Amino acid sequence: MPPAERGKRSKPKANDPNKRAMSLEEKHKLGIVLQKLPEKILQLVVQIAEKTNGHLRRDGDFIELNLETLDTETLWELDRFVSKLKKLVRKIRRRRALMGGNTASIDVVSEGIRMLTVQDNNVKS
Repeated sequence: MPPAERGKRSKPKANDPNKRAMSLEEKHKLGIVLQKLPEKILQLVVQIAEKTNGHLRRDGDFIELNLETLDTETLWELDRFVSKLKKLVRKIRRRRALMGGNTASIDVVSEGIRMLTVQDNNVKS
């Protein structure tokens, strides 16, 4: 059965001014992925959410990010961020496998994530 017949809708483009609302299932999947992110990456998630939703509830170091209260644009921006992050992780794993066990470190940058270094574990200094 083609995806359209199964009820799966395509994701809206970043520059689409009339984005469709995110379904409950899509929000649920996004929430699961966000919960698994390391703290360093979560700081970027908070920055994305605060750009248009400055009303995030804070309790000390704890920030409540309720996907049900975020606007459609922010939800899809978070979805794009997570998708790009997943692609980066796959790319790093492929490079690591091709280079025979090398490690790669990633650093969080203001508007995204980039690979900083690839170090060969087999080379001694």
